[in-house]
Amino acid sequence: MNYVVNKLSKFPALKIVLTYAIVSATYIYASDYVLKIFTSDVSLLSKLQTYKGLGFIFITSVLLYILVKRNIALISAYYQRIIDLKESTDRNLANSRLEYMSLFNNSPLPTWLFDPISLKFLLVNDAACENYGFSREEFLNMTLLDIRPAEEIPAMEKALSDSQKSETFSLPKVFKHKTKDGTIINVKLKICSIDFEGKRVKLVSVTDISTEMKIQERLIEMNARLQMASEIAGLGYWTNDLISEKIIWSDEVYKIFELNPDTFQLRLENIKQFFQAEDQSNFDYETYKNIIHQSIVEHERRIITGTGKTKWILERQHLTKDKNGVPVRIEGILLDITERKQNEQRIKEDLKALREIAWTQSHMVRAPLANLMGLISLMKNNKDTGISDEALLMYISDSAQKLDQVIRDIVRKTTKE
Repeated sequence: MNYVVNKLSKFPALKIVLTYAIVSATYIYASDYVLKIFTSDVSLLSKLQTYKGLGFIFITSVLLYILVKRNIALISAYYQRIIDLKESTDRNLANSRLEYMSLFNNSPLPTWLFDPISLKFLLVNDAACENYGFSREEFLNMTLLDIRPAEEIPAMEKALSDSQKSETFSLPKVFKHKTKDGTIINVKLKICSIDFEGKRVKLVSVTDISTEMKIQERLIEMNARLQMASEIAGLGYWTNDLISEKIIWSDEVYKIFELNPDTFQLRLENIKQFFQAEDQSNFDYETYKNIIHQSIVEHERRIITGTGKTKWILERQHLTKDKNGVPVRIEGILLDITERKQNEQRIKEDLKALREIAWTQSHMVRAPLANLMGLISLMKNNKDTGISDEALLMYISDSAQKLDQVIRDIVRKTTKE
């Protein structure tokens, strides 16, 4: 368009004037020179000057006709190009508008235009009608205030004020919108300024994150429950990236080892020192090569904690290898089984005591008991044996005392801690 205008402004006037001046000057000087050569008669020269003037008028008229005709044709061509260019531009604008409206209406995100002064909806897409439950006609008779709970209006006003500072503005805060049936949804907004029907308006795209937030809340709740279960069970989780050598411990692992997560450096050499010498070789990379891919290996190990306490842990390891069989990641769980091991030790000691009691019962108790039974039998038949009752009673008393002592020893062993 600018090229055409420049051509039209530069060509006609100057070129016509120059052409006319050059031809006129050439004709006047040339004709005067020829007449002077041809005759010196004043009356004849006067007549010839008249004919020369008529010829000048004819020649310049023809010249002007040719120049003006050419100029009119050129201007007509230029104007036709301008008309064609305008029609093409109008068609492109119309097509662009149709494409924009198609993108606007078919966007999966609720989108609308609104007047930043009156806050009235100017245009809404199908997704907005579907998500909010209002028809397009209902939307166009509403303002932004109609889709917000009353307590959200101050935050909306502040957001609109902030959006004036930039052509494109993403609101980091989560807002609450209200649908036609009164359901409150959580949304994120992106606002930009555009020209629409001759005025500056705001374009808003809405992302409904209600479902996402519910999932996040459930995940947080589940994570809290898992964390509580881990604390109750004394269960910790750890992972070791064998490629980057990055180690991660859960909070419960730090508690088991009685270490401060803010000061302890999670490096393999630092961790190995808490294990017994015979267990430290299990941390070597070569050891991992012998573990089957994605198998679970279980160990019971003794550790010395950061405070010097001795603890027993149950460790289950899970190894991951790449497609070439190279170990790339190992992870596992730790369970503090110190109390269980202590109970097992007490059970072993109790079993040993029970075995001693059983031996005592089978050997020590039966001897005085057999004596008592024999002496009682003798008392029944003392007339035939000739032994006095007094002597038998003394033997019975002695056996009873021995039996009492054995029973006391058994009671003492069963009550010993």
